[in-house]
Amino acid sequence: MAAYQDLLDKVDAFSAHAVEGQGPYLRCARGCDQCCRQPRTVFAVELAHLRAWIADHPEAVIGLPVADEGPRCPMLKADGACAVYPARPIICRTHGPAARVDEALSYCALNFEGLSASAIEGLIPASSVLNLGLLNTLLVLLNQQHLAAHPGPARADIGEALEP
Repeated sequence: MAAYQDLLDKVDAFSAHAVEGQGPYLRCARGCDQCCRQPRTVFAVELAHLRAWIADHPEAVIGLPVADEGPRCPMLKADGACAVYPARPIICRTHGPAARVDEALSYCALNFEGLSASAIEGLIPASSVLNLGLLNTLLVLLNQQHLAAHPGPARADIGEALEP
């Protein structure tokens, strides 16, 4: 689990760098929950990390609302904040700012409003764009290591972290 935490620390450091480079165009803020309103699965290593964090902080998930209209993350509080923010999975840490998926630029539609991908590339430093392919490769490798020691499904619904 230490290697996964190291990866989280690196992702968080890069995310801070991305916000510096892309900040004027980002609308992400506490309570903005558009990216949380879709089904989410996590890797087994992320699920284990979430379960350990919840076991240490059970008060964080007490009283979470039941799903309302449409799909939503079960960790989403009524005020739109994340109940497990310090332990959130990598997809939650990287969603929003522009990131590269293969050759394409991916970003939250609420950010960079009215701008095309080519316009965005001309406005932000290339060094602030996360390479999601590389990150996902690292995450898959960590997940394989985790599964070698803890056999089970490679991915699961994030809500399973709330189950004992």
